[in-house]
Amino acid sequence: MRSLGLDMVRSRPLLGFALAITLALVLCLTASTALHARGEWYDHYENALDAIENGDPATAIDLLNTALKRKKKSGYLRTYGNNYVRYVPHFYLGVAYQAMGDCDTALERYAESDARGETEPEPELADQLQRLRSACQWVSEEPAAVEPEPVPAVQESSEPPLQVDPAALERGLRTYLNGDLEQAVAQFEGMIEQEPRSARLHLLLGMALHNAWSLGGEQDAALLARARESLSRAGRLDPKLVPDPALCPPRVVALYRQLRR
Repeated sequence: MRSLGLDMVRSRPLLGFALAITLALVLCLTASTALHARGEWYDHYENALDAIENGDPATAIDLLNTALKRKKKSGYLRTYGNNYVRYVPHFYLGVAYQAMGDCDTALERYAESDARGETEPEPELADQLQRLRSACQWVSEEPAAVEPEPVPAVQESSEPPLQVDPAALERGLRTYLNGDLEQAVAQFEGMIEQEPRSARLHLLLGMALHNAWSLGGEQDAALLARARESLSRAGRLDPKLVPDPALCPPRVVALYRQLRR
């Protein structure tokens, strides 16, 4: 009995020590979780970019808005230590809204991005902004809210508004801009089945076919013939149609003009 009593007495400090360690671990984990939940502006920003890349624009919008509440200034900003990040939240809000099919809001975000000069120091980002804006304008058929020199997708055309699903057109343009030309061709062809006399859809198809031919080493004569036929048909259907240079490569524009002569 004495031995048992002695063991129990000896075990009490150990139990107290173990309990203290356990409580400390719980408190540390709780504090760590709370800190992670609060996060810094750059945490929300980086997570938003990951969400866009992973195809979750709704989450990206929430994260970007949270980041903007904590850091309103755009630019090349310091995060921690010697780490810096190009912080362009309004640009990526536009990307996220466009991915959700809300081109009106996307154009507003792009206009805000322009007003803040977010993409000026990054030529590639500025070029991407122009292409995304042009894709949205094809869908909404309206210029951006703030644009010094608007470049509509069709600078001049007598064609009535398209009777295709705007979301489908948006998906096709996004697929084209992402470089998946085979899928873009299939999507444009599907829309042409609904609107066979749309000059703009034939122009988009010809543009995608020509880019596929060019990137394929310019060896597929049949692919080039299909591109030429689509571009020629676009010109025949609407003689006033003018390609948007922000979407159409110079070689496509030149070929289109040549086929119209």
